[in-house]
Amino acid sequence: MDQHRLHRLLAPRSLAFVGGREAEVAIGQCLALGFDGDLWPVHHRRDKVAGLPAFASVEDLPAPPDAVLVAVNRWATVETVGRLAALGTGAAVCYASGFAEVGAEGAELQNALVAAADGMPVIGPNCYGTVAATVGAALWPDQHGLRRVDRGVALVTQSGNIALNLTLQTRPMAISHVLTLGNQADVGIEECVEALLDDPSVSSIGLHVEALRDVGRFETACRRAFAAGVPVVALKTGSSPRGASIAASHTSSLVGDAAAYAALFDRVGVRQVGSIPELLDTLHLMNRFGAIGGPRLVSLSCSGGEASVVADRAESMGVEFPAFDIDHAARIAETLNDLVSVSNPLDYHTFIWGNRERLTATFTTVLDGPLDAAMLVLDFPSGGLDDSTWWPTLEAFVAASRTTGTPGVIAASMAENLPGAVEAAAADAGLVAVRGIDAALLALEGSAWWGAHREQEPVLPVPSFDPAVTRIVHESEAKDLLAEVGIPLPARETVPPFEAVEAASRIGYPVVVKATGVRGPPGRTV
Repeated sequence: MDQHRLHRLLAPRSLAFVGGREAEVAIGQCLALGFDGDLWPVHHRRDKVAGLPAFASVEDLPAPPDAVLVAVNRWATVETVGRLAALGTGAAVCYASGFAEVGAEGAELQNALVAAADGMPVIGPNCYGTVAATVGAALWPDQHGLRRVDRGVALVTQSGNIALNLTLQTRPMAISHVLTLGNQADVGIEECVEALLDDPSVSSIGLHVEALRDVGRFETACRRAFAAGVPVVALKTGSSPRGASIAASHTSSLVGDAAAYAALFDRVGVRQVGSIPELLDTLHLMNRFGAIGGPRLVSLSCSGGEASVVADRAESMGVEFPAFDIDHAARIAETLNDLVSVSNPLDYHTFIWGNRERLTATFTTVLDGPLDAAMLVLDFPSGGLDDSTWWPTLEAFVAASRTTGTPGVIAASMAENLPGAVEAAAADAGLVAVRGIDAALLALEGSAWWGAHREQEPVLPVPSFDPAVTRIVHESEAKDLLAEVGIPLPARETVPPFEAVEAASRIGYPVVVKATGVRGPPGRTV
């Protein structure tokens, strides 16, 4: 099977770094990640960069590198990319800005960059770099929070700083790759999705989208992901007029209509989210569970207040908290104090607090029913306080989830009340801990949505049109064609202007008058 043209970027064995300070930092990041391939700095005046022998020019490199960080000014970037392409380099990551995002002159320079690459993949320009944590390759001129992993979530974004912030997240979620695309002069989001799907180290894909360059290619790639069971989650920004203006100014992106993007994502099974935390939480949960069986949830908490919060927040979401049937409710009641009322969400009260055996019995009985996932609301004390009586609740929930096979989510009502040790313990047990009730519900909603979409008949792809054989028709003819296939339309007539009053009387008021530009009898436009 032919490898994708980005394969050498995603799993490189040799890296080159053209430039000074940024190249030095990137080499340091590769060493910190344990990259065990070849590292070749290129600098025309320095003998060493980051302690490694430097080559005076790219032509002096021992072999064509798999990927290169080009961290020189914009004019030198174009020249360097051309020379790298001539060598047979795998890909060039172009750090410099000052291209299409700054106007016509920059756009011309960007066109020259693509021409110089002559088919060699170009990431950027005006991008922050790429990291392949699976091999420790960081074409990345800054610090980051990634660690070596064998498999994980891949993140693709046009924004360098958003990418940097994403690497600093602390959820126990392995991240395999981070790709920043900047202006997308050559490689776009859709091509990255294609390449990541060909990489077995990628389990899920998260996207930050300002604009897509090739919707048809994106659709095809996402359909592949959907069929393969690889979740794709997208945060679309630039939906407001000001946001669109900002996107155009920093990556030259024409962001398009938010409703159109939402319809596209829904069509191809991409879960759209509304914020960066939701992107991460949804990826975290879907990467662990994939698609839960449906929207039927149960919530457990030792407080009626928390149970009410869950019920209220879920009201506007695509999740359900179905009432227990009579037999199920009776079984649950047998495990609780007589003063506890059985409902969903369930306030199991504090009568059994700290008693692991009784908590396990209650939780297992609750989860032993027609449910798709369970959520435990549990806030731990902050550092320095005694949390010993909180752990039995978590341990009981883990036991219940394992016994019943029910996907389990632990949600703290406040992010600061979910210590890293709890997140790690949940992950080790095969559960997911989420920093907030809303966050947990949204992530569960996303997983249920994805599962429901996978059970539906696939929607046919949007047909492509050949401009050479496509005929543009006027509105009146288009409506005739729609009527022929049974689509209901308002009553209408196409008449010359002087007959409009009579036509309106025949149709019946109120009416709307529209100019069509269609030629009627000689000398008349209707």
